[in-house]
Amino acid sequence: MRQGAFFDLMYANPQSWQFDPHTQFAFLRKQDDDALLVIINFSDRRVHVNVNLPGHAFDYLGMTERDVTAVDLLTGETVILPLKRDTTVPADIRPHTGRIYKFSMKMENSAYVLNEHNKEEFPPAHTAEHLLNQVMIRMFGCERSRNAHIERKKSKITYILDRKPDRKQEKAIETQMNELIDQDLPVTYEYVDRNHIPADVTLDRLPDDASETIRLVRIGHFDVCPCIGKHVRSTAQIGRFELLGTNWDEATHAFRIRFKVITT
Repeated sequence: MRQGAFFDLMYANPQSWQFDPHTQFAFLRKQDDDALLVIINFSDRRVHVNVNLPGHAFDYLGMTERDVTAVDLLTGETVILPLKRDTTVPADIRPHTGRIYKFSMKMENSAYVLNEHNKEEFPPAHTAEHLLNQVMIRMFGCERSRNAHIERKKSKITYILDRKPDRKQEKAIETQMNELIDQDLPVTYEYVDRNHIPADVTLDRLPDDASETIRLVRIGHFDVCPCIGKHVRSTAQIGRFELLGTNWDEATHAFRIRFKVITT
């Protein structure tokens, strides 16, 4: 966000039915072949804006007129942006948030090639898995689970612990999960290459043929990990977390949690 050429789009987007310069802000930034289109909504209402891209922006940034595949870094959504001189780019933006569209100016139309992913997760339960992993790490100092079966009706996930949790600790797991869900933490995405992985993120569980571009999934400031699955937009959409039961294997120190999420 700090590097590269900057182009302010505000002069080309005066007050109109499709853009309010008092509550919306837009700009372009470009470095090498990568570019960002940033559109921010500071108002307390959901808006549908159309951002004009003046011809001078194409000349100044060296952009070509064509459709590009862009990734919204805040949601992970992939969209097609029509980049043409003196035409508009539409965007639907919720209150107090924005769109950060990242795209490549290379001629190929696939800037981000990620790992193949054929599993169809239930987003609320899968997001709960991320939360539960971090809850267990903080409560028991264990690793993220390597054995999880996350389903719509009932899920099972196993952790290797030093000792068996008592009933009070099991209840605390459920309580903390629902407190985090109630905080409505945002679920956001970040695309990084292997040379820019944050210090608190490990890649030891990625397959050997994983792509150079890694998608990190963040849940507020509580958890971050590499993942290409489907998630909810914020934790309130998970619903209520219900711990159905646990099992303990003394020989392997494996603690299995059975849970479900009850969405409204």
